[in-house]
Amino acid sequence: MRKITQIGFVALVSLMLLATACKKSSSDQLYKTWNLDSVEMPDADSVTLAAINDQGIEFTFSKGGDFKMTGALTGEGTFEINEEATFMSTTVEGNTDMYTVALTENTLQMIKGGDKMTFTSKK
Repeated sequence: MRKITQIGFVALVSLMLLATACKKSSSDQLYKTWNLDSVEMPDADSVTLAAINDQGIEFTFSKGGDFKMTGALTGEGTFEINEEATFMSTTVEGNTDMYTVALTENTLQMIKGGDKMTFTSKK
């Protein structure tokens, strides 16, 4: 009976280790298409803000580290995000921007200085 208990304990510990080893990182939630919900840019001119609000912005992030922007801002570039999904850098045509990030399964918030963009995942 004691041997069966030991085997059960070893099996349980093995299952727990396997489950935690296979856990996805927070940054894996980024790899999809995101639509702009709101934007706060205190230093932007009214023409730029009007274009962003009228046309929106859509970001698509790929697992290979590439992203694409469409809408009021268009272009392609590369990005890096830390495993905890709290910081991200984007590079477009040699210009790199650093963002503080808040990421959940359905929302993405990118903050740089006083600028804040909030996105929802495209379904």
